[in-house]
Order: sequence, then structure tokens, then C-alpha cells
Amino acid sequence: MKTITQDRWNAAQTAEAANWQDAASRSSRVLYELTEHSEAAKVLDTYLGGKEDLDGLEVGIGPLGTGFLAVHAAGYFGRIIGLEPLPILDVNLADKALQEYVRAIQSRVEVVQAKGEAIPFGDETFDVTCCINVIDHAQHPDAILEEIRRVTKCGGIFVFGVNTLSLLGRIKWRVLRWMRPDKFLFVAHPHIYGWGQMSRQLRGQSLTMLWDNKPSLWQRMAGHGRMSFWILERASAAICVG
Repeated sequence: MKTITQDRWNAAQTAEAANWQDAASRSSRVLYELTEHSEAAKVLDTYLGGKEDLDGLEVGIGPLGTGFLAVHAAGYFGRIIGLEPLPILDVNLADKALQEYVRAIQSRVEVVQAKGEAIPFGDETFDVTCCINVIDHAQHPDAILEEIRRVTKCGGIFVFGVNTLSLLGRIKWRVLRWMRPDKFLFVAHPHIYGWGQMSRQLRGQSLTMLWDNKPSLWQRMAGHGRMSFWILERASAAICVG
């Protein structure tokens, strides 16, 4: 996957920071962020059922500091680390009950300010790793996937999600980006992916596919953009290498 320059990544981060600052004061946006990945959460339950006191890592937890694991799967974990290059925001909502709920979720996470390209933890540290809606904003997506594989324990679970576009969608994106390069959508998303491309990339990390929400052929050719999810396993301890 293509690496972008530091200047372009900085521009993407600046755009994202402004977008999240606005989100932190709007109840409707916060509710959306808390619930949008429920599809993958239901499936994850089937792989974590009966487990507890796990060590979890979420790469790119987001400036709300809530992420995915702390919202949907906190009961399985003794510790959740959230990596985020941007500062965590102070949520200030008119709906005070929702605000307190968000703060309770934030309290489940130990936030470490760092980039996913250089995860500051040792090999095979985490039982579950998670990275959702991150690598299309990143400077070096390949490095993030390699780092996640490194810190995931043998037999550990990796939950991954990214927006994918159809073939026609990618053509349209490139044309519109050429016409409006300064538009927020294009500045904040320096990378785009198709489902097949992303699936091959994940398999190249020597991860075993447990589940995905594979789109139909029509969706892959001409459908609307969508959040695609994969749940993968790093090789079992008996055969895990490197």
C-alpha cells in the first residue's frame, strides 16, 4: 500500500482534528460513533464467548477515546489500551446522561498517544487487537498491519475494518479528488481500497480468516461504499512463527 508524505499526513490529521472537535459537542454524532460497528461486535462475541481478563489493543481509538472494544466488548477484557495520534477530546454534550456514559466508556481505556506504524509494546502482548476505520487515514498502512500482527499473541484475534469502494466508486473518487483536492473527504482519506485488494493484503500477513462481510460481485463492481469487516486469527501457538 502506498506511503504518503509527512506533509500530507499532517494535513489529514489537521482535517480530522477539526472534524472530531465538532463531533464532541453533538449528541447525534456521538451516538452514531458508539453504535456504528455493531455488526462486527455481534460476530466477535462468538469468538470471545467464555473468555475474560483479556489484554486488548485498539489502534486508532479516535479522539472521543471510546473506540470499538470498550463500547462493544469491555466485559471480556482486564485491560484495553487505545492508541491514538490525536489528543483525546473533552466531550461536552447538551445530553448530560449521554456525556456521563461516554466518560464511563473512556474510563475503560488506557490511552497511549502514538502512531500505529510504531506500536510501543513488545511482541505477542495482546489477546485481541482491533483497527477500524484507520488505515485509509494513515501515513504507512502496511506498517500498521505488520505492527498489529507483531503485537498480537499466537492464537489471538484481530478485528479489522475499513471503508471499501467498488470499482466504479474508486474511479469516481479519483476523478472527484482531481477536481476538488482540498475537499475534506479527500484530504482526510489519502488512501482508498477495494474489498478484494484489502482482503489479499490481510491474508498476506499470514492471518487466518475467521469471518468477513464480503460484498456481492455487483457491490464490488458498482455498489456504494461500505464499511467492510474482517475477523482474523494469528496462527495458533503450535505453528506460530515470528
